[in-house]
Amino acid sequence: MNKAHTLTQGRIFRFWAPLAAVWLILAAEQPSAAAVIARLPDATTHLAAFGLSFSLVLIVESPVTMLLTATTALATHQQAYRRLLLFAHILVLVTTVAHLLLGLTPAYPFVLRRWIGVPENVIGPAQTVFLLMLPWTAMVAYRRFYEGILIHYGHPKRVSAAQLVRLVTALFVLVSGLGLARWSGAAVAAVAASAAATAAAIAAWFLSRRTIRDEMPPLHASSVRLEWPRLVTFYVPLALSTLIMMLAQPILAFGLSRAAQPLASLAVWPVLMAVVLVGRSTGIVYQEVAVALLGSEHAYRQLRRFAWTLAAGSTLLFALFALTPAAALWYRHVAGLEPALVHLARVPTVIVALIPGLNVLNVWQRALLVHREKTAGITGALALNLVTLVALTTITVPATSVPGAILVASVLTIALAVEFLFLSWQTHPGRRYPWRERR
Repeated sequence: MNKAHTLTQGRIFRFWAPLAAVWLILAAEQPSAAAVIARLPDATTHLAAFGLSFSLVLIVESPVTMLLTATTALATHQQAYRRLLLFAHILVLVTTVAHLLLGLTPAYPFVLRRWIGVPENVIGPAQTVFLLMLPWTAMVAYRRFYEGILIHYGHPKRVSAAQLVRLVTALFVLVSGLGLARWSGAAVAAVAASAAATAAAIAAWFLSRRTIRDEMPPLHASSVRLEWPRLVTFYVPLALSTLIMMLAQPILAFGLSRAAQPLASLAVWPVLMAVVLVGRSTGIVYQEVAVALLGSEHAYRQLRRFAWTLAAGSTLLFALFALTPAAALWYRHVAGLEPALVHLARVPTVIVALIPGLNVLNVWQRALLVHREKTAGITGALALNLVTLVALTTITVPATSVPGAILVASVLTIALAVEFLFLSWQTHPGRRYPWRERR
């Protein structure tokens, strides 16, 4: 009997759990960095500097993010592997040059000062962080490239091993920096991030060597060559969607910088987003789970049920964290925030409690569009999310005296809800195509 017709909640859980564990490993890195920064001198300034620079690094990185998807889908033989590796080299070269041009020229302080409007005392530390993270994009590109190969050939546990190497490296550098206390907190976090990304890339390369040598077949006469037009056509829409998501970061930074209590809000925001990332982490991978298991009406109903259960559970857990003393205890004793910043963080934490659940439902609906090969709907939903962020931030910042952290948390939650409504319309049962068994 086809497994698509016998899919159970237990089987979905067993498929999802190892992938979710990988994202939990990744999610632990950001709270660790924020906790170290908060325990070193001038914590408020350096939390703001690291958060701002990291958001800009993610924008520079965005063209390489989908290498994981590309190698997972297309690395079917040696010729495709070599073409994809050359493509990865080109992306790394372009993004690294862009990183240098932005970080070493007056463009960086101009962007922070004129476009985002950050406090003047944050610009210098932020530029230092940005330059210290120069290796980040290249290392993320190669890690995701080789992890995609491991996933394609059925070795997801090796992907987990590479991520564990990343976490251990980050924690080692962070603890060393905290013990030595010679660098600023933002610089320690930047070096930890670059070192961790480099270690993970090396680990992924090492763990994939045998797979490339022994399991990847040569190009046969019956194989389909991976030509440049096909690769570019496949990759560009994915990269565009990632770029749209990353552009939200400076928009949020603009709102934090121009609203009330800008420095305190900028300091609180990376700590809050680190907690949100933990809350979202188990839902991020559900898109891959659903794409892999969809194939019948029965599978659709089982996966939809699991998605709603996961969404409700993740929102409930985050709400319990936000509405109980757990949040204050975390921010004060784990993240190491000052009492005034702990007080500021509590209200936006309650506001963003809906984000983990919305994230699960959004990635579930994106999976439906991927299954139907209607990925333009994903780009449209993310574009609508971005437009909502811009419109609400532009309208509300000059019209209210609400602290930036509270205001931006509200705007972010509303934008995700708008994206959910658009995706719900795109994936309404009446708009579904007949189910195809996956081969």
